[in-house]
Amino acid sequence: MTLDPRTVPVRFSTLKKLAQSPAHYRDALEPHDDGESLALRLGSGVHALLLGGAEVVVFTGKVRNGKAWDEFQSEHAGKVILNQREADEARGIADAVNAHADAYRLLTDGTKLEERVTAEMDGRAIVGRPDAYGPCHVVDLKTSRNAAPAKFLRDAQWRGYHAQLAWYGDLLGLAGKARVTDHFIVAVETSRPYCVVVYQASPQAIDIGRRQYRLWWEQLRACEDSDAWPGYATGVVPWDVAEDVEILFDE
Repeated sequence: MTLDPRTVPVRFSTLKKLAQSPAHYRDALEPHDDGESLALRLGSGVHALLLGGAEVVVFTGKVRNGKAWDEFQSEHAGKVILNQREADEARGIADAVNAHADAYRLLTDGTKLEERVTAEMDGRAIVGRPDAYGPCHVVDLKTSRNAAPAKFLRDAQWRGYHAQLAWYGDLLGLAGKARVTDHFIVAVETSRPYCVVVYQASPQAIDIGRRQYRLWWEQLRACEDSDAWPGYATGVVPWDVAEDVEILFDE
């Protein structure tokens, strides 16, 4: 039976796939088993330690395959499974966040953590799980290889973090959970000394982020109405080459 995309509540993690193409959005609705990268495991462990939810357990085996791994994975379904080195690193990262006064305040002072929030936008079901929110603020926790402003803020714009913050703030408003005026990112590096930086998005950044996700939203609704999910381009794409183009050959 073919999945009807209109029956799946829209979440930001799939909506942003439209930045690639409608085909990527449609594919993201189907179940996939693409494995789990080290960065994803570590991020999941840090989120679990700081925000609660899934329990972190340590697998002492040498490799993530074979009978021992299968049995351990089955026994601890729904938990975050790390090896000892990963668990130690996740704990160090979490401790660094808790030691940062602003980050700790945003994640603990009257804040709800990883609550599943549902609402409707233009008659369409939407859903999200903000990392943390209070009556007037929302927080997204990001693990990063580099949290320094000069690098992180470029990556944040490229990855659409401002659109994600706008989406979560609007979701909370539509659900009647909060009236968000302040949007924060707590960024923490995944290598020692686990530097932490708290970023607050400006009203302009949120406005631009909102306009960005609304463009994806309108594109999504058009695709759903037509049940057409094109890739990068339709038809033949023209290609020309300049006279003085330099050709680089791989060695």
